[in-house]
Amino acid sequence: MIPIPAAHKKIISTDLFFKRCLLCPSTLVEIHHCWIVAGCQIAEIWAYSPLCNEHHTGKTGFHCLKAAKEKVEWILINRMTEADMAKYPRIDWKQKKKYLDSKFR
Repeated sequence: MIPIPAAHKKIISTDLFFKRCLLCPSTLVEIHHCWIVAGCQIAEIWAYSPLCNEHHTGKTGFHCLKAAKEKVEWILINRMTEADMAKYPRIDWKQKKKYLDSKFR
């Protein structure tokens, strides 16, 4: 796991998006790197997700349930811009977004 850069920590500490878990109302959150590309975590603000301990590493969380993982990915992919997508061409972001939209819209 790569550490979160100081500039990102500053944004995370002030942005309301990061104040509660994406999957429940808990305000005790851990910051999770959502995507790995070419063996490396994407270290971009749009790619971090605030998750409570249960939804991060618990039995109902990102690492255990496909539905939880896909819900988090859907929320984060909707925060991306076209420029963000262009930085990581190994992932077909538009196709992934279309698939996730079909599940959660």
